[in-house]
Amino acid sequence: MWKFQGTFWLAIVFPIVILERYRFFGSSLVQTKIKKMALTAVALIVVAGIALAASGKLPTPGSSTAPVAIEDVDTVKRSIAEQFEASPSTFVQATAVRRLANARLDGFAVCTLTDEATAAQYVEVAAMIDKATKHAAEFMKVVDGVMGSVLGMSDCDYRVISLLSRVATHD
Repeated sequence: MWKFQGTFWLAIVFPIVILERYRFFGSSLVQTKIKKMALTAVALIVVAGIALAASGKLPTPGSSTAPVAIEDVDTVKRSIAEQFEASPSTFVQATAVRRLANARLDGFAVCTLTDEATAAQYVEVAAMIDKATKHAAEFMKVVDGVMGSVLGMSDCDYRVISLLSRVATHD
């Protein structure tokens, strides 16, 4: 689904709302001045929007202002597992999820932050909790953090939890 940026609303929707708002008024002198001011504002906003789009500085869906380092999937997975193994109490799920989301396998993403995990994956996570023996409390803390999120568990969250589960069940 498209996420509309603020510039879209200023450049397209706001002028239309203003035009619709003042379209039905009569033609008294005060209302005519308001119409002129509104049309001038609309014209300026549209011109500014076009100028931004032409300059290439208009944000696009999925664009980011910060450069993202592309890492190999196997390297990222190994690093995430090692971090959890070495210091489970200071492990940060969100950082691990972002790293895995940015990792590539033959140029393709291995998971997505925007798609929610399937019902079957939620059931698998419940089974992973029961099997955890090593760092079980910390593993449960990570799972609780994901499950307590308003957004639910993303595909990448599930994949990181699966990775941590292997560490937590390995003796």
